[in-house]
Amino acid sequence: MPSRKSAKPSHREAMSVADMLATQRPSARGVHADQTPKPAEAAGPATIQGTPPDTSNTTMLQSITEVKGFLAAEIARTAAEVKSEIAAIGTRTTIVEQCVAHVVTAQNGITNLTNTLQHRITDLEIEIEDMSN
Repeated sequence: MPSRKSAKPSHREAMSVADMLATQRPSARGVHADQTPKPAEAAGPATIQGTPPDTSNTTMLQSITEVKGFLAAEIARTAAEVKSEIAAIGTRTTIVEQCVAHVVTAQNGITNLTNTLQHRITDLEIEIEDMSN
């Protein structure tokens, strides 16, 4: 019996893009909610209350922007490669078409010559037959 795929999505499928791109949260780095990050750990200027600003959204947006830029560059690079490959294929196709045109022209010439020779042979056979009678 073929195995069926579980209706429940796997952990990787259940993760959102934001989850995959997000950097580790403070609790994941060993900093608990009751602990405040040290000034060296804080990214950016302190707020009025003296606590560091919430940089998770900023970091996530920066990460998404970086990924967006990377993907745009990859798409542009891939598109340029595809365009150059298409141009190369077009050039090769043109050469093949020209060669095929020469072959077809030569074949048509050979066919016409063969037909002419067949008619001449038929005419000569008729003349030889007439001469023998």
